[in-house]
Amino acid sequence: MANNLSIKALLTTTFLTFSLFCTKTPAREHINIGYGVNNSPPYALIEQEQLTGGVIYDIAVQVAKELDLDTNFVFLPRTRVEQYLLDGTLDVYFISNPKWITAPEIIWSEPMFDEQNVIVQLSGEQDYTKLSDLYEKRIGTVHGYIYPALTGSFERQDIYRSDVKSLLDNFQRLDKGWIDGFVGSDILIHHALQKSGEDERFQIASYLVSHHEIRTAISPKSKISVAKLLAVINRLTSDGVIDKILAGYIEH
Repeated sequence: MANNLSIKALLTTTFLTFSLFCTKTPAREHINIGYGVNNSPPYALIEQEQLTGGVIYDIAVQVAKELDLDTNFVFLPRTRVEQYLLDGTLDVYFISNPKWITAPEIIWSEPMFDEQNVIVQLSGEQDYTKLSDLYEKRIGTVHGYIYPALTGSFERQDIYRSDVKSLLDNFQRLDKGWIDGFVGSDILIHHALQKSGEDERFQIASYLVSHHEIRTAISPKSKISVAKLLAVINRLTSDGVIDKILAGYIEH
């Protein structure tokens, strides 16, 4: 009798243990965040097409923490960002502006921070002080990017557009004399010059190409509540969290 009770107890314990082992914790919902090689440091730190850090990564981690989500980073070319937002492949794309992604269905956060597009040229060369100084010059650009202030000049071929995959490629091409200058974000350019230690080799022209507000683009088909996403992103901005993230990558 005692043996039967022991066997029953053992079987019960084994069954309960097996049941607990087999019970899976429900997977947390995840948020799909877009990034690509066009997102130069410090916006994205990429190793073998994997996002390992940077402004995009840090903002994503904060947003996911606030909403109790897992993060899923989607590597994609700049030319597919709008399509992936519209079809719901991406939930958010953090570093953008309504002038660059023009589909009216896209939902936009409040401005997170400001950025300027400037021209980089070799030090010691005649300063570019106005748009016409760029005429008949070959200016480096990033494939898939829209530069509204220069679009007309590119289309008329007053200025020759020369595309590469990333901003950093343009430093090398300018150094070799393959282009006469290149256009890019002041944040990305200052970071690159700080890291390279070659700030004496290059100079930022006096001509300011454009000024714009950086916002988050949100998919109209996002599986995450758009209202919650907007509330969190806007709060991180107003509380100074995003400014602190940026400051962590820019030396003063």
